[in-house]
This record gives sequence, C-alpha cells and structure tokens, in this order.
Amino acid sequence: RVAAADAQVQSAISETRAREEDLHKHQQSLREQQIAVEQLRHRTEQDREHAEDVLRAQRTAFAQQSAAAEAQWQDREREAQDSQKQLAQAQIEVQRRGAHVS
Repeated sequence: RVAAADAQVQSAISETRAREEDLHKHQQSLREQQIAVEQLRHRTEQDREHAEDVLRAQRTAFAQQSAAAEAQWQDREREAQDSQKQLAQAQIEVQRRGAHVS
C-alpha cells in the first residue's frame, strides 16, 4: 500500500514537472511571439513613416513642377502677346510706308 501510494506520488510529481515544462515552453513561445509582434510593429511604423516622407517629397516635387510649369506658361503667354504686338506694329509700319509710296 505504501509502495502504491509512493508510486502515485512519484507519478503526480512527474506529471507536475511535465506540465511545468510545457508551461515554461508555452511561456517562452509567447515571449518569442511577443518579441516578433513588437519587431513587426516597429518595422510597420518605420515603413509608415518612410511612406509619409516619400509622399511629402512627391507632393513637394509636384508643387514645384506645377509652379515651374505655370511660370513657363506665363512666359510663353507674354512672348506670344509681345509677338502679336510686334506683328501689329510691323503691319502698321508697312501700311504707313505703303501710304508714303503711293
């Protein structure tokens, strides 16, 4: 009877140790998963910050290109108006000279 009780105690101790080992392994696995999640969160945050930086740079570049294109268009518009004025003056001069000739 003592031997049977001793065997039960030993079995219970072995079972408890096995459960403690399983629990320890599970806790270790959870810690590793938590570290992986934190690393992923950190990388995701870095990726988001990088994407925001790229977007900001693209917006700035687009605004600069738009401003340059607008300035260039205004220059062309002024050049066209100047050319029209020169053409009108040349036509007036031709008419004036034609009137002097006839």
